[in-house]
This record gives sequence, C-alpha cells and structure tokens, in this order.
Amino acid sequence: MDNIPKIILDNPFRILGVYANSPKKDVVSNKAKATAFLKVNKTVEYPLDLKGLMPVPNRTLDVMNEAEAHLAIAKEQIKYVQFWFLKITPIDDIAFNHLVAGNISQAEEMWAKQESISSLQNKIVCYLIGKKPLLALKTAERLYDKFGDAYINKVDANSTLQMSGTELLHQFIDLLGENLGMAKLLQYDLSDSTKAYISSQTVGPLISKISTEVDKTKKVDHKDHKARIEAARKLVANTKEDLKLLREILPETDSQYQMIADKLGLEILQCGIDYYNNSEEDEAPYTAMKMQKHAQSIVVGSLAKQRCEENVRILQKIIADLPPKEILHEDRAIKKQLEIYVKRPNKISFAIALLNNTKLHLATVKNKLGVNNKVYLDLSTLVANSALHNVIEEINEIQKQKSPDDLVKCLRKAWDAILILDTFDMDTKTKETRYIPNRNILKELCDNLLPPKGTDLYLLHLDTVIKKYEERISRNYKSDFNYYETFPFDSTLKSSSKIIDAVLELLTEAQEPLKDIKKNTSGKNTFYIKQSTRIASIALSGIINIVNYEQKNSISRLHIHYGSDRELVSFMQKCWNAIVIIDTMKLSKDFANHYKKNRKILENTCNSLGVETYIDFSLENDDLKWVLWGIVSGFIGLIIGSNFGDICWAIVGGCLGIGLVWKIKVGLGR
Repeated sequence: MDNIPKIILDNPFRILGVYANSPKKDVVSNKAKATAFLKVNKTVEYPLDLKGLMPVPNRTLDVMNEAEAHLAIAKEQIKYVQFWFLKITPIDDIAFNHLVAGNISQAEEMWAKQESISSLQNKIVCYLIGKKPLLALKTAERLYDKFGDAYINKVDANSTLQMSGTELLHQFIDLLGENLGMAKLLQYDLSDSTKAYISSQTVGPLISKISTEVDKTKKVDHKDHKARIEAARKLVANTKEDLKLLREILPETDSQYQMIADKLGLEILQCGIDYYNNSEEDEAPYTAMKMQKHAQSIVVGSLAKQRCEENVRILQKIIADLPPKEILHEDRAIKKQLEIYVKRPNKISFAIALLNNTKLHLATVKNKLGVNNKVYLDLSTLVANSALHNVIEEINEIQKQKSPDDLVKCLRKAWDAILILDTFDMDTKTKETRYIPNRNILKELCDNLLPPKGTDLYLLHLDTVIKKYEERISRNYKSDFNYYETFPFDSTLKSSSKIIDAVLELLTEAQEPLKDIKKNTSGKNTFYIKQSTRIASIALSGIINIVNYEQKNSISRLHIHYGSDRELVSFMQKCWNAIVIIDTMKLSKDFANHYKKNRKILENTCNSLGVETYIDFSLENDDLKWVLWGIVSGFIGLIIGSNFGDICWAIVGGCLGIGLVWKIKVGLGR
C-alpha cells in the first residue's frame, strides 16, 4: 500500500499543532510553547499529532522556525492547507474528538453526514492517513468542483491569492504525485478530465526520463562489450516501468510514443550488436539474442522493426549453427586451436601439438554428449583429419628429399602422431576411407624403414662399421679401378686380399651390433633380418666383385684351371671364410636365394683350388634350436625303429632324422 504522503507527515500546520484555518494567534501561541519546551530539552506534543495514527513529528527550534516561514507565503500556505485539517462546523468538533481518540473511521462517518468544505477536506486527509489515495483523489475532485471558487476565501479570508477550483485540483494532484508518484495516480479510475491532466503531467516526464537513460547508454564505449551489455541491462531495468506506463497513457500510434519507443529499442539492439561483435564469451550469441528480442518487442516504427527483425534473423542463423550450449566453452577452445594450427606450416610437430591441446576438451564433449553424438564425432573427426593432413604432407615432402636420416626422424614423429590419433573417435566414413588406409601405408613404411625403439645406438654402431668398410675399400679400389684392366698378378692379388680382409672385418665387427639389435626386437625380428641381410649383401657384393676380377686375370685364371698357386689358394680361403660367416647370419628370403646361387659358384671355384669348404658347426642359440629339433626328430625315428624290433635300424633312423633336419637348415640358407 502507499505510504502516508510526506506533505502530511511534515505539514507546517501539523508541526505547529494547529488547524489549517486556525487564527494567527494560535500559531504564535503554540510556537512559543514549543520554543520554551525545546530550550529546556523537553518534548512538546499537540492533540493534532494523532499519535495513534501517525508517527510523532521530530520538532526542533529550526523545524519550528521553518514551519512558520512556510506559512508566511500565501502560495505556500494554500499548498499546505490542501493537505491538513479544517475546523469550521460543529460536526468538525465532534469528528475531531473521535479522531484525536484514534477512531478515524468514526470521524470519517461524522464528516460523511454533510458535504462542506471542511468535511470534504478532512475526509481527504483521513483517506491519505489511512492510505486510500483513490478515495482522496475522488473526494478532491468533488471538493474543488463544488467549492473551488470559494475555497481560498473560506480557509483564509485575508489571503490575496486567487485560484480556480481546477487550478486547486491540479495543484493537489501535482503535490500528491510528488509524494506518491504521478505514474501511480494513472492507475486509478478517475474522471476523464482528471485522468487527462495526470496523463499530461506524466507523459512529458516519462519521455524525458527514458530519453535521458538512452542518452546515458549511448555514451558507453561501443567496443567495451562488458560495459555495453551491462549498460543495456540497466537501460532495460530503468525504463521498464516508465515505458509500460507510457504505453498505458498513449496508444502505439501516437507519434510521441513511437519516437521514444524506437529510440529506446534501437539503443538496446545496438548494445546487443556491440556485445556480440566484441565478445569472445561462450554465452555471447544467446545474451545478444535476448537483448535483440527485447528490442524487437519495444519498437513500433516500420524502419525500426525492419532493422530489429533483420538482426534477429542473422543471429538466429548463427545460433542455429552453434554446438549445444553445454559444450560452447570446449567448442570455442578447440576451434581456437584449429585457427592457430591452419596458419602454421604442414609439420607433424604442429599436428601433435593440436592433438594434445584438444584431446582434453574433446574428452569433456564426449562425456557431456556421448560417443555416438554427431556433434562430438564431427568435432573429433575435424581435429583428427587436420592432424592427419600434416602427417601425410611432411612424409611426402621428406620422401622427395631422399635423406635416410631425415626420413627416419620424420617417421618416428609420424608414428607418435598416429598413436595419439588412434585414441581419437572419427566418423565411419573418414576412418575407413582415409585414416585406416593412410595408417596402413605409414605402418608399412615404419616397419620397413624405422628402427625399433631401443636400437638407435646399435644401428649407429652398425652404420659406423659399414662406413669404416667403405673407407677401407676406397683406399684399395681407386676411382679409376677397372676389373677388366690387366695388372701385374702380385700387385692385384695383394689389393684383392686387402679387400677380402676388409670384408672379413666388416662381417666380424657387425656381429656385436646385430646381436644387440636382435635382443631389442621381437616377433619375427623383421628389422634384425633386414639389417643382417644388409651387412651380408655388402659383404657378398665385395666378394663377388673381387673374385670376378681375379677370374678375369689371365694368370689367376690359369691357376684356377690347374688348381695351383699358394697365394691364390690363401686368397680364396679368405673368401670362403667370409662365406662361412654369412652362413651363420639371418637373411631375407629373396636375398637367401641370390646368396645360395653365388655361394655354390664360389664353392666350386674353391674346390678346384683345393680350398677346404667344410661347414662350421659353431652354433648360436638359433642354430641350437635347429639341432634340438634334429635330436627330437632322431628320437622319434628311434622310437619308430624300436617298434619294428630292430635296434640297429632305430639308431640309423635317429641319425638320419638329425642329419635330415640339419641338412634342411643349411639348405634353407640359414
């Protein structure tokens, strides 16, 4: 309910304890009494304080002097008269007895018995004390309509002020509006003329207030998105009631209403636009849309409506393309990483960084939406596809350069990226048509070219052995060396012998790193076999080249034909020693076939010279495995033979089993 108007609580007549039409001497007397009491710090009270109905006024010497000063001005006096009690008729005396006793309803009943200036005036004041402003306004309409012209003269015959009943009513409304709020008065069912006056007094201030709030908002920095959205919220809050009231007073077709509504709505719209354009907050589109929708609900002009509708439509499309609200933060973080990523070179290191920088965000999205959610799969696929692009591009580029060391390093990084990509979810089409085929190609490259982890040091050792061999060969094979040239036998055989020494050294020194590589690989030891074949290939090539050369030498050819010459025999013995070492090495299937053919040729040449070509039975662990299989086979033969009752045949069967397995082992090229 409305509060008691301040103009009643602090009315100078109430402060001085007199009626609005009390003679001057009563005013002087009460003030003197109050002054005397106040000087000795005593509280002064009057019957018209109406303690049971209103709080007691706070009287001081200054307050008393100020109250007396207000009543010295004719216009001020009439203003306060309109909001205080009059005592003119005998009924007033009876009614005041009830009022002072706290019985306000009985006082109102007494004043209702007659219609006079004092009875109507006193009911107005009672209604305002009783918080009934509508009844007060209706009674005021009646008072100033019936007694307005005689009102001033009746309350103060000495007053020179002249005001019509209408002017008195308007003054009453203005004063009540100041105390209760003019907008609240519009809610009441009053006469058309009264309502029209209240409206006229309300529209201007309302428009002015709304316009002031809009102008204040316009001054906020348009690039400061936080300040702009906060200013928009304040603008909406500070103008909501005023605009609502204005809409009740004026129709939407009214030019004043349209002007201020469009001005307000378009500023709210602009705040939303500025906020969205300059904000990186996840909620920006939704917050901006809320403001733009509010603006759209305010404007009434066709141009303003068109602008609002256009902006709302644009923002609706943007929101429609956004991921669900619950993953906006993660989506924005992932998209930001992708923006950084696409500006960088096509390097695998950046692909790994992208995967590592997005995997936690994607895990959160997966947790919120589910692994089969299309939004999640699309986002995860986008990241995976982008990373895979760099892997493919750098591998393709490094292969063009034909640098083995660089390719190995690149393959290592690529496989690290693939291992991370394996943990990323992708849509079925991307996984089956793009990711898996490229992964398989990369795996094949890694299997063929990439040293297993833990073998780098041993591979480096092996490369050092090969490099040492190549340097030694280059010292004996000059750049102008030609197998088809004829050199003195002694000098060429010595050079050839040095080359075979280099081959033997290569094979011998390679055994240690090869064993270490074998220990650090598993499964079929594909990489170990490849490296073992690599050494055997280099050695065999050296043997074949130098033997072929010696076979083309006329003197060597003669000795070979007749099987003579001690130095040539010694040279060929070294060649066969190299073959014996190669026999102990693991070879790839393709190379083993090539090796067996050349080994047979060399064996025949050695046999023609009387070089011993016995098999070296010094065994490695792998050889021991084959021997054990031979023993098992022999044991099986023994059992079979025993079953036939002939121990001799059993022994022969067992030996044949051992021999057969060993022959198969040697025959396969070991």
